[in-house]
Amino acid sequence: MFRLIRFASLTPVPWRNGGGRTWEYAVHPPGAGFEDFAWRASRAEIRAEGPFSSFTGIDRTLTTLDGAALELETPEARLRLDASSAPFSFPGELPVHGRPVGGVSFDFNAMTRRGAWRHEARRVNLAAGETLRTTADAHLLLAETACTLIISGQRETLTPMDALLADTPLAITLESPASARLLSIAYSACSG
Repeated sequence: MFRLIRFASLTPVPWRNGGGRTWEYAVHPPGAGFEDFAWRASRAEIRAEGPFSSFTGIDRTLTTLDGAALELETPEARLRLDASSAPFSFPGELPVHGRPVGGVSFDFNAMTRRGAWRHEARRVNLAAGETLRTTADAHLLLAETACTLIISGQRETLTPMDALLADTPLAITLESPASARLLSIAYSACSG
């Protein structure tokens, strides 16, 4: 089973520090807050330089989607993420300082509660006719480019930043255009 999440239907929430806004795509269990979520998926607008919020016991992955590049500084490294960069994973308690370079940066955040859930984020370039199969307990596919997908026989058109959230195995085939880019985030419950 799946549901579509239209970006246009999401309501942005301003950050307390005024440095940006967040659009929540999904949280598990539904309605959970920051203290009790198992996993979370959201888009962030980063307007100003500053420290990332600390999330003890949470594993995070940040993917820069569009807009300005984002420079990150941690105790171990300095890096620069842009719309072509691979997702960057880090523990939520790691001190991270971010700075958008030359404008506003838009990023996608995947979070899981360590020891209970895990996630894997990757960029996927699909060619027309190519099929992606979901197998995780929950799988979010974010359209970075407009595309028409055939999802277990059903045709759905996504505009950029629309998402598909599946909680059962699905076969997803790109119908058009000739190629499309998706951000794939697979959420899996830890066994034992």
